[in-house]
Amino acid sequence: MIRFAEIKDKNKIIKLWHNVFGDDEKSIEYFFGLYYGDMIIYEEKEEIAAMLTMLPVTLENKKGRYIYAVATDERYRCRGLSTMLLNYANKYIKENGEYFSVLVPAEENLFAFYEKRGYTTVECIEKCRYDALSPIETEIEEIAAEEYKKQRKEILRDYFPIEWGAEELENICRMYNGQFCLLKEYGAVIFCYKYRDILIIKEACCDKKYADNIAAAAAYWFGCRKVQITLKGKQPFAMVYPAEYRDIYFNIAID
Repeated sequence: MIRFAEIKDKNKIIKLWHNVFGDDEKSIEYFFGLYYGDMIIYEEKEEIAAMLTMLPVTLENKKGRYIYAVATDERYRCRGLSTMLLNYANKYIKENGEYFSVLVPAEENLFAFYEKRGYTTVECIEKCRYDALSPIETEIEEIAAEEYKKQRKEILRDYFPIEWGAEELENICRMYNGQFCLLKEYGAVIFCYKYRDILIIKEACCDKKYADNIAAAAAYWFGCRKVQITLKGKQPFAMVYPAEYRDIYFNIAID
């Protein structure tokens, strides 16, 4: 039986999520508390055999969903449960006046899996990593999620960006213990967080010609020896359904 998750399902969902993805139970519990109402599960004999989450996003004021954490218990695989949940989700989206779903395959071989289920690859990225050997000094200002959303939309106006709501951006920021920042000198905003001695710039909304300087300046500002910055590029990243929405930009995925 397919249904939406309820509070009573928390422990079973945490167990399934942990077994499939290996995330720590505390972070899964935090996510569950925020979004269990957006989780769809396949239940069999009081066991949760499979699940997915569909988080609210928009594209040019059209509502859609980001399909996340698609997982099937190892004992129930090869039965098409993920396909059933995807079909259920996209039917729900259409019937509720929404328009599209977007997802980010966790592994390269999953692009073919989702393509067979009607998804189209629409966005490519490039992850560049640098040793922060040439520090650049510039003013970096931490900004609120609402301001980041506003600046991001303006900078990316020619790329049809998928947008998160301010509340969802705040939730994502807390998940990563990250920051939204403005670099006035470069007319750029970034979403970043520290991982060990590496500054991860998960999204840089900027003119690509300034990317090297932005990476160096941010690494220096946050006291990191290395920095990784994500830009538009050639590596396949996101997929969308239906294909009519293929002209989009999507980057801030939860991974």
